[in-house]
Amino acid sequence: MYRLRVEAGVEDMSGNATTEAYEVNFVLDLGFVEEVTIDNFEAGIANWWVPQQSGTTVGILTDTTNIFSDGTIINHGSGSSKSMRLDYGWDLNASEWLIREYYGATPADFGTGKWLQTYVFGDGKNNKFRFCINDAGPGGHEVSPWYTVNWFGWKPVYWEFQSGTGTWIGNGVIDYPLSFDSYQLSYEQGNQNIGTLYFDDAKVSSWYDVGIKEDVSGNPDVYNLDQNYPNPFNPSTVINFSLPSRSAVKLEVYSVLGEKVASLVDSEMDRGSYNYSFDAANLPGGVYIYRLSTGFGGYQQEDDTFEVGAPELERLRVTSVTRVLRFLKFLKSLKFFLDLDSFGFILKNMIKIKKQLNTLLVFHRVFYYIL
Repeated sequence: MYRLRVEAGVEDMSGNATTEAYEVNFVLDLGFVEEVTIDNFEAGIANWWVPQQSGTTVGILTDTTNIFSDGTIINHGSGSSKSMRLDYGWDLNASEWLIREYYGATPADFGTGKWLQTYVFGDGKNNKFRFCINDAGPGGHEVSPWYTVNWFGWKPVYWEFQSGTGTWIGNGVIDYPLSFDSYQLSYEQGNQNIGTLYFDDAKVSSWYDVGIKEDVSGNPDVYNLDQNYPNPFNPSTVINFSLPSRSAVKLEVYSVLGEKVASLVDSEMDRGSYNYSFDAANLPGGVYIYRLSTGFGGYQQEDDTFEVGAPELERLRVTSVTRVLRFLKFLKSLKFFLDLDSFGFILKNMIKIKKQLNTLLVFHRVFYYIL
C-alpha cells in the first residue's frame, strides 16, 4: 500500500490553494498495456472516406459535412502534431441520422485486444458517438454503446469489449478476429445540428498481468500473504496465503486500533496454498488489518527485531500477540510524522526483544471496507 500526502497551501494553475492537508492511500497492480495503433493521423487522412462515400450515412447536410486533416487542434498529451477534423450538419427534415466515418485502409488486426480507445475533442452539443468494428460473427460488424458528446475539449473515449455492445447489424456478440471499421455519429432531436469534432490516436489495447507466478504444483516454498481481492470491498473479500510446511496458523482481522474483529483460521495446516472469504457485513466501513501468524516450534533467536519492508507489507518477528497489538498502536501514532526510511531505521535500531523465546512469523496487510 502507498500513501500520497498533499499539504495545505498547494495551489493549482489558477491559484486556488488547498486549505488543509489530506492523504490518499492506494495500491498498484502490476501489469502493462500492449497497444496497437490504428491511426495517429500524423500522415493525414487519406485512409478515411469522406462521410458521403459510405452508403449507410444518412440524414446529413452534404455541403456542411466533411473531414479535414488539422494541425491546430491537436492532442498535446500524446505529442501529436495532427488530428482529423469532422464538420457535421444534420438535416432536420430527415427521419434518421447516421454518419459512418469509414477507415478505408487495410485494418490492423486487433489480436487479443480487449478495448478500443480514441481521443475525441468534443463540442458539447450532445450529439452521439460510437465505435464500429469488423468481427467474425453474423452481420460482420459490432458497435459500442452510444456516448453522448457533452464535453468540450479532448477526452479519451474507451470501449471495453466485455462491457457490452450497441445495436446495429451484428448479433451483439464480439467474435474474434476483430479489426476497425469506423467512427459513427448520430443526431438526437432537440440538439444543435451543426458542429465540429476532432479525433486523434485511435488504438486497441490489452492488459497483461506481470510479476505474478502461479504455483502450479500447489506446494509453495515460502510463507506468503497476498493482498486481498477485491480491495476496497463491500461486503466480502478473499484473502490468499501459502505455507511451505505444516504449521500452526492463525489468520485474524484487526481494526487500526488493534482490536481483533474476526478470526478466520486457528488450526494446524499442511503445506499448500489457501484462500478464505471475509465477510464484513456486520462491521462499520473503514481500514482493517489482516494478520497471518505461523508458529515455529523450537526455533529460538537471541534478539528478535521488528523489520519494515515494502510500504504495503510489514514482516515482523515477535514473541506475543500483545507485542503485535502494541506495535500496531505505535505504528498508528508515528505513521503521519516519519517517512518510511526514518521509520524503518527507528524500528530496526530501537526496538529489541531481549528474551530467547519461540517466535512467530507475522504478516500484516491493510484493506478497506466501504459501506
